Parts: sequence; structure tokens; C-alpha cells
Amino acid sequence: RKGLLRNLVLSLYASMEKYTIRRTDLVIGTGPGLADQARRMGPKGEVTAIFDIPSSLVEATEAGASALATELKQTDDEIIATFVGSFAVYQGIDLLFASIPKVLAKNSKVRFVIIGGNDEEIEQQRSALAKQGLNKHVSFIGKVPPDTLPDYLHAADILLAPRHSGVNTPLKILDYFKAGRAIVATDVASNRLILNEATALFAEPNAESYAEKILELAHDKKLRTMLGQNGHRLYKEKYNFQSFKSLLENAYKTLD
Repeated sequence: RKGLLRNLVLSLYASMEKYTIRRTDLVIGTGPGLADQARRMGPKGEVTAIFDIPSSLVEATEAGASALATELKQTDDEIIATFVGSFAVYQGIDLLFASIPKVLAKNSKVRFVIIGGNDEEIEQQRSALAKQGLNKHVSFIGKVPPDTLPDYLHAADILLAPRHSGVNTPLKILDYFKAGRAIVATDVASNRLILNEATALFAEPNAESYAEKILELAHDKKLRTMLGQNGHRLYKEKYNFQSFKSLLENAYKTLD
């Protein structure tokens, strides 16, 4: 019964979406995947893609990030690897947690920081890690306000994007660029929309490969710095609020 109701709701939603798009004068997608989906629905007006921007306009502070790093680390030489996102399957959360034991077996100085998830999801993962004797190496932060996130990301050494699937750029990538920290990403279409070898280390979407790339970055500070700086440069030059406003203004002008 729940499945039937869910399918009915999704069907109604799809119908409303198509009805709206076919009658609108301008459709703005936050990525080429969404823009292509809109075009296939036969819209009345123009369709354009305008990239997302980081989830907060607040800039990280060295003092705030340093305080968080001190709070998170058990020893000064720990390497912080941070994930941000929900625990939905498409986010690759299962791949991430499967990679943690493989990383820690070779480098116990890596500290995983998990931002997101509800209380039940966190407790489930914490219990699984405890059975493996690994829970002391993983910090669960839960959900944090967008304006608090920049300091957490700036406190990290490595940022994690283990997504399984999707056609749109994960919003977290833009937050990662803003933070100026190295990224380990799965080599899937959604991550490739915005990332390349200059801004991320790519892994195959399996735990062995993902763990290998985390370990590679953990051992190579020079590579971490280079990837982080390249991503931050993109944020400063393109994926920022001023550029977003300019593109949005140009899209609205097509309605004149």
C-alpha cells in the first residue's frame, strides 16, 4: 500500500512538473543534466543552466577552523578527512564507511569527520564502527547550519565526495572549492561535471579504490595543497555569488 501511494505521488509530481515547464517562459536548471531534462519536456520558453553556489556566503576564519581542528583531533599529527551530506544511498555513504577500515588499517592517523545524518543513522554507523574497534577514529557531527560549515571544511585536510550516481553537480563540491581543500571523488558523471584531475583525486566507485586515494592524499601534503588551491581558484574566478548574479541577470533579460 505504501508503495502504491508513493508511486501515485511521484506520478502526480512528474505530471505537475511537466505541465509547469511546458507553460513557463524561462527554465533555469542548476546544471546541464537538469537543463536537458527540462528541454525533453518541450518547454514553451528558453532553458538555461546556471551553476549553484556554495551553501553559505560566510567565509571561514583561521581562528574558527583552528579551534575546530584542535577540538576534533586526538593528536596534532592527525589528518582530517571530512564528508558532508545526507546518508542517502546515492551519496555513497555505504562506500565511504566500507573504505574507513581499509584506510585505518594502513594509516591510523586519519580522522574521519562525518557531517550530516539523523540520530538513528548516526547511531547505526557508530555501532558498526564500535564492533570493529574503529569508533574512536570517527567523529560524527550531525547536521550543522550552513554558516557554520565553512569553518568545519577549512579545518579539514581532505574532503570526501563518494557519490554513486546522479546527473547534477553535488552542491557540496562548491562548498569544498570555497574551503580550498583537496577532494577525493568517485569517478562518476555527477562529480565529473565540475571536477577534473586538477581539482580532485578520482577513485573508482568501490571501497578499495576510494581508500587507496584517501591514503594517497593523506601521505602527500604537497598534492593536497595543490588540489585545494586549484579548487579555491575556481571558486574565486567562477563559482561565486557575483558570477551567479550576473548569469541570473542575463537570463532574466531574455524575458524582455
